[in-house]
Formats: sequence, structure tokens, C-alpha cells
Amino acid sequence: MSAEGNMAIVRRVVDANTVGNVDILDEVCSANYACHNPIGPDMDRAGIKEAMAMMVRAFPGWHIVVDDMFAAGDKVATRATVRGVHRGELWGVPPTGKEMMWTSFNIYRFVDGKLAEE
Repeated sequence: MSAEGNMAIVRRVVDANTVGNVDILDEVCSANYACHNPIGPDMDRAGIKEAMAMMVRAFPGWHIVVDDMFAAGDKVATRATVRGVHRGELWGVPPTGKEMMWTSFNIYRFVDGKLAEE
């Protein structure tokens, strides 16, 4: 797949993540997908689906803006700004009602048109 095609898949995943559509991962991720999580253990496709759902429960209506996206070869890199109000429990922390904002940096690797690694 082309760099542009890979970027389109990443955009679909980001958009789906915003609304909690975890089923898209079954379509776009390889069977042996791996997410190298900087704040916890690596996750497979089931694990990342669970993490996405947890974030949507904790920050319903959150918004992810991709500030930069670059692609070269089999990789896509993004820098995104994430904003949401903490309205649900997150890792045992009760809702604070406070707005949260953070920056996310991800590098995605594709194999045979499927997201294989993040």
C-alpha cells in the first residue's frame, strides 16, 4: 500500500477512536498487531480495543486533533492533541470533572496493507 493509503488508514483509526468504534481494528489491524505502550505492557488487538473503550468511557465526547502526520515507506508518524473532560473512572481514579489535554506521538508500521505495530 502507498504512504497515502497508510495515512488514510491511520486517519480512520483516529476518527473511530474519537467515537469509540473499536471494531475498526478488526478490519485494519493484522492478526499479530502489537501496540508498544509507553505507560504499561504491550497490547495486542484485543488489548488496544479495551484501552480505547476505557478512554471513551473516561472522557466521553473527547476530541483528537492530528496536528502533524508524515509517512515514509511502511511507517506513518502522527503528533496529536487530545482533549476531554474526565467524566468516568480511569485506572481507579474517580471522575474529576476537569478538562484534560495531552499530546500524543505515535509511529505506526504497516505490513501488507494492515496495521502491524504501533
